[in-house]
Amino acid sequence: MFSILNVNYHHVFVIRKKRFISLTWHMLPFHLRLRLFRNTATPTTTPRRRERTRLATFRVVLLLEPNLQAYHPHKAEAMKKIHVPLSLNEAEFRDALISMFPRLRHRDFDMVKVDAHRRISKLLCSPLSPSMIKTSRELNRSALYLLPKEDLEGPAENVNDGDTLAHPAQTPNTDHANRNPGRDLFTVMEEPPMSSESQEVLNDIPETFIGDLLENSDDISDCYETNLVSLLEQLRSQVSLETPPSSNLLNICRTDVLDGALRAFQRTRFSPYGRLSVVFMDEMSQAEGAVDEGGPTREFFRLLMIKIRDSMLFSGPEEEKYLNLDSDALQRGLYRTFGVMIAVAIVHGGVMPGFFSQRLYDNLCERETPAPTLGDISDPELQKKLRKISEAQHVEEARDAINEAAESLSLLGSYRYITTLDGRDQLVQAATTFYVEGRTKEALQQFADGLRTLGLLREIRTHPMLFTEVLMKRDKHLTATDMMELFEPSLSTVGSNRWRDEKRTEGYWRDYLIDVEDGAFNITLEDILVFASGADRIPVLGFNPKPTLEFLSDPTRRFPEANTCLVQIRLPVLPTYRAFAEKMCDGIIQSPTFGVA
Repeated sequence: MFSILNVNYHHVFVIRKKRFISLTWHMLPFHLRLRLFRNTATPTTTPRRRERTRLATFRVVLLLEPNLQAYHPHKAEAMKKIHVPLSLNEAEFRDALISMFPRLRHRDFDMVKVDAHRRISKLLCSPLSPSMIKTSRELNRSALYLLPKEDLEGPAENVNDGDTLAHPAQTPNTDHANRNPGRDLFTVMEEPPMSSESQEVLNDIPETFIGDLLENSDDISDCYETNLVSLLEQLRSQVSLETPPSSNLLNICRTDVLDGALRAFQRTRFSPYGRLSVVFMDEMSQAEGAVDEGGPTREFFRLLMIKIRDSMLFSGPEEEKYLNLDSDALQRGLYRTFGVMIAVAIVHGGVMPGFFSQRLYDNLCERETPAPTLGDISDPELQKKLRKISEAQHVEEARDAINEAAESLSLLGSYRYITTLDGRDQLVQAATTFYVEGRTKEALQQFADGLRTLGLLREIRTHPMLFTEVLMKRDKHLTATDMMELFEPSLSTVGSNRWRDEKRTEGYWRDYLIDVEDGAFNITLEDILVFASGADRIPVLGFNPKPTLEFLSDPTRRFPEANTCLVQIRLPVLPTYRAFAEKMCDGIIQSPTFGVA
C-alpha cells in the first residue's frame, strides 16, 4: 500500500514502502487529474499541522593537539553526543560544534575520522553538512573527530556523559536582539493538508500503477539510500552470463600482461558486455592448466591494474597518480583504452584500482580543484627552473631565471617579459597550471571517454563520494580478522579423529594469519589472498562462491594448495604450529601466482 503526503499544481507526493515518489501530473490518468484539480483548487479550512524537524545524531570527540596523525585517548576529550537538524548548512553545523566545545571558538578545525588502526584522515565529502556526512556514509562506524589547526587554550572541560542537544541559536553569546528570526535553525515547517476528497481520489490509483512507475519512470524521486554494492551490482547486471565470445578470449603472458590486454581490448569485436575468458600462457607459450571460472580473470585484473598504474601514461606517487602527457599514446587512443580496461575491471571483477590522485579524481568528476603548486610538477628539471624564478628576490634576478628557462616556458605558452614580482608569480602559476592540467586536457577527455564504458563514469559523477574507495588511495588494509571471516572451514564429522586434527589445524591457521599481520614472516596477508583467489583485495561485491578452507589429511601433501576459481585453500594437517607455518610460507612463496587449479 501507499500513502499520500501532499498534492500541488505540479506534483503528487506519495510514500510507498519507505520510498518517496514525486508523480508529475502528466503521469496520472486524466480522470484522476481532473478530480484532484477540483479538490486542490478549493481552499481548505482544516487546522494547520506541525511537522517535526528531522535530527541527525553524531558522536563527537575533540582532539587536543593539532596535526595528529594517529588517535591517542589521552590526547582527546571524552566523547559527547550531539543532535542537530539535518537541514543545517556547513557553517551552521560548525557553529553547533563550537557551542559543544568552546575551546574551538576563534580557531579553525578539520572534521576527521579514525579508522580501525587509529589513523586519522580528513572527511572528503563536501559540503560538510549533517545531511551530506550522513548520506555519504564516510564516517562508517567512526565518531566525528574535530582536529584543531592550532594549539588550544584553557583546560579541557568536564564532559557530560549524557546526550547533549547543541544548537547554534542556543550558544551563550547569541545576540537575540540582532538575530534574524527567519534564521532559526529549529524551523517548524507548516503546510496546508490535503482535503479528505483528494486523499480519497489518490487512494483510487491502483497499486500496480505505482509499481510500474517505480520501475519505469525517470520522473520519480527515489530516496532509497544508495550504496556502492548496489551500484556495482546494477552495473554488473549488464554483463552477459552466457559463454564468452571468441573476441573476449584473452591470451595473457605474465611477462607482458599489458601487451596481451591491449591486443584483446583493441579488437573490433571486443565487447565489454560479454564475459571474459582469460588464459595464462607459460614460458613455452603453452596454455596454463586452468579453466577460467573467475580465478584467472581476477588474477589478470590485479596484474593489469599494476601495469596501468606504473605505465608512462601516469605520474606521481604509487597511490596518488595523475595523468601524464604522452603524445604517441594520445594519437593511438591509449588513454581511452586504459579507461575501458579500468571500467571493465571494476564492473566485471569488482577490482578497486586505488591509485587515482585527488586532483585526477576531481577532474574526472568535473569538480573544482585547487590551483596546482610546484610540487605537482612531475618533471624535476622544470620544477627546479620554475622554483628558481619563484624564489627570485628582485625583478632582474627573475628575468635572468626566466631567460634560462625560455625554451621550457615557450612550450608551455608562458614565456613573457615581466616588470614586477607580481608578474613573476603570475608567470610561474600560469606555467604550473598549464603543465599540470592544461596540457593533459585532451588526454583527460579521452580517458574519461573510456571510463564511460558500461555507464561507470555516469555513476562516478553521480556518486563521487561512494567511488573514492574504489579509485583513490585505500584507507583500509587487509587484516587477519578479515581473512578469518572470509574463509569458512569445511570440517569432518564432529567428534571424529579427523575433526580433531582439522580443528587443531584451523587454530594454527588463525594464529598464522595473526603472525603474518604482525610481520613475523616474509609474506603478507595480500600474498595469501592472491594465492587463494588471484585478487589482492576483497572485491566490493565479495567472492562467489564463498571462500572455503579444506584440509589435506594425506600426510604426503605437506604444502598448501589453492583453487582460485572456487577461492579455496587446502591446508596441510601437521602436528606442530612451527611445521605448519614453515610449510605455509614455503608453499605460498614458491608457488606460481595462480596456485593449483
